[in-house]
Amino acid sequence: MRIDDYQPAFVIEIEGKRLSKDITHEITSFTFEDNEEEMDVMEVSITDRNLQFVDDPLVQEGNVIVARFGYADDL
Repeated sequence: MRIDDYQPAFVIEIEGKRLSKDITHEITSFTFEDNEEEMDVMEVSITDRNLQFVDDPLVQEGNVIVARFGYADDL
């Protein structure tokens, strides 16, 4: 698969489990807010065309998420 230098790439782990690469193409919005005095805030919006994430225990509010993001080989 060719990496597009102008399209952001994401590596996301939820509760210590890395999500498949397929989810990168399902991400419609990714925001991260770095707060000095409060908890950082991250929001990820994904399309769920086949309802694969509706009851998935990983995709629930309150789970620990680790995300690396960037462009090409610079995550």
